[in-house]
Amino acid sequence: MEWTFQDATERFEELIEHALTDGPQRLIFDGDELEIEIRIVEREKWRSARSLKEMILYGPDLSGLDLSRDQSPMREFDWE
Repeated sequence: MEWTFQDATERFEELIEHALTDGPQRLIFDGDELEIEIRIVEREKWRSARSLKEMILYGPDLSGLDLSRDQSPMREFDWE
């Protein structure tokens, strides 16, 4: 959905609801198009976690995170 700056300020709660349910919302400000995205839900899950285990289990999806190691050889060091 597209919002003018005026509409976004007057109907801010509605803007937030649309962002949470429908995804990113477009905001037009002085002819420039900005895309806003709200990620409050994931942060709240982390804040309510009672343990590290809960943070890992219920935190954000990290399946796309690249945890591979750099396999290049270490640099040589001159001890002299």
